[in-house]
Amino acid sequence: MTSKFDFLQKGKSCGYMELTDNNTSGNNKLYIYGDVHLSEDYKLSNTDVCPQDISDFFASIDDTLPLDLYINSGGGSIFGGFAIYNILKRYKGHKTAHIDGLAASISSVIPFACDKVTGTSASMIMIHKPSNIVWGNADEMRKGADDLDKMQEAIIDVYCENAVDGVSRETINEMVNSETWLTCKQAKDYFRIEVEKSNAPVNFAKSELWKNYKNAPSFPQKSSDTGNGDTDNEE
Repeated sequence: MTSKFDFLQKGKSCGYMELTDNNTSGNNKLYIYGDVHLSEDYKLSNTDVCPQDISDFFASIDDTLPLDLYINSGGGSIFGGFAIYNILKRYKGHKTAHIDGLAASISSVIPFACDKVTGTSASMIMIHKPSNIVWGNADEMRKGADDLDKMQEAIIDVYCENAVDGVSRETINEMVNSETWLTCKQAKDYFRIEVEKSNAPVNFAKSELWKNYKNAPSFPQKSSDTGNGDTDNEE
């Protein structure tokens, strides 16, 4: 049996999560299948999520049971993503992240809040530099760049904590600076990701962020809409 939790924005449905009856599966299940935002005010799709969604969902379940997290996301807000990461870290039960299609940008950080991260040879992750929009004078512009450098350091800290032996911070930093796309089969050479066999076709998440990724493969689901990558300009 599966229960559906609807999220509302100004009285209208803006997404949902599904909770599978623990008497049949033994695990709680959480899906992040859209872009990540800091709050519900910025959601553009019914698949988008924000930290409050995750917090509300966890408040409704037994957080001592195992959790399966399924990710297929193009990224979004840095602070929204880190908030979700920290909420997941506090979940008491054993957590397994499944990269179903794509974990891009800040959504490549979120899985590492889990005790185990899995993907298939067809699923992917993407890591890159954070971006933002800054308005103001020269001093404010320089501060904006400094702030982005601090955000990048925080992101790289998570990657380094989850790097395999022999992978240096310098290597990860170069990958971030270059906007690196990796299949999970390739990513396991750098990060603690286990690759599982799967014959199922992968459908990558539709995202408002595609056009801002300079090295993005040409996915059939690629959106023609605009977006801002790993950014907090919405805040």
